[in-house]
Amino acid sequence: MNDAFAFLLLLSVIFLFIAIILWVILWFKKKSLKLIELTTILLALFVIIFFNASGFSSSPSKTSFSQEDNWSNSKDEAQTDDDSEDDAESSTNSSSNENDESNQNDPHSVTNGSSSENDSNKGSNNKIYGQLTAKGENLSDGAYKDKNLDYVTYGVNSDMSINVVKEDFSDLPLDPKLDAHAINEHVHDFMEDDASKASTISDEDSSYYSEIIDKGYQVHFEKNDKGEIINIKIFKQDA
Repeated sequence: MNDAFAFLLLLSVIFLFIAIILWVILWFKKKSLKLIELTTILLALFVIIFFNASGFSSSPSKTSFSQEDNWSNSKDEAQTDDDSEDDAESSTNSSSNENDESNQNDPHSVTNGSSSENDSNKGSNNKIYGQLTAKGENLSDGAYKDKNLDYVTYGVNSDMSINVVKEDFSDLPLDPKLDAHAINEHVHDFMEDDASKASTISDEDSSYYSEIIDKGYQVHFEKNDKGEIINIKIFKQDA
């Protein structure tokens, strides 16, 4: 491309040189108009060739600049993506470290072995040996109605740990034989999930045991004259 530009520039200089000589000759010798026209044409060729040569030489340079800009933009975009990835990774690591520190400093963290051991023999909330967390109507000192089940009453200690649960079925008594499945469910509603019958003391009394909390329960059925169950009471079993 540089060789072509040099050739065109040289050609335009030659035409310019010839045109100047012809103009000088015409000026002093007063030649015909045809020579003047020829000279004018040579000058016009000089101008055309010169400007074409200038445009030709500048085109590669513009292309080069365009390519360099594209490369530079690509490089900047790649750098931006890298920076974004670094920021995201840094944010994730920072969050993880904060959570780790929080867990280490939290006295109630699950990793606290002593806390887990202390809770191993405590019952679930709203069950015998557990805490009453959903208090309903306060019937008397230490007795609360269930918040959602109006037939259930809790007897609690001052720390709201549950001693006894009474389920009242006086309005709709349960038949020990026909309603055996429902009775079993009502009994287990306020024990730990693994509780099973340990012994039958009488028709009205039974004992149950939970391995999860290593504690026992005593269940008492209160019956009417027809032998139907009108109340189920679940107690902590005396040691």
